[in-house]
Amino acid sequence: AVNIPGSRWIPADELTEAQDKQKARKDEYIVVYCGGGQCVASKAAAEKLVSWGYASVFTYEGGLADWKEGGLPLGKCLSGS
Repeated sequence: AVNIPGSRWIPADELTEAQDKQKARKDEYIVVYCGGGQCVASKAAAEKLVSWGYASVFTYEGGLADWKEGGLPLGKCLSGS
């Protein structure tokens, strides 16, 4: 599977488990996105991350589809957990 370079694929329903394993710094920039636009899962995931104290959480609303449409580079999907 392809993804935005450097990103980690974490299904929304596995976010809590992944957060326990990843131990990301609370001040790290986190961008949440889905495979296509108009995805409510990325917004819900971003809200959950903010509620856990992450200060710099953003939602890329166009998602991977917008990234591809823009002709931007793709990378291999990194495992999130």
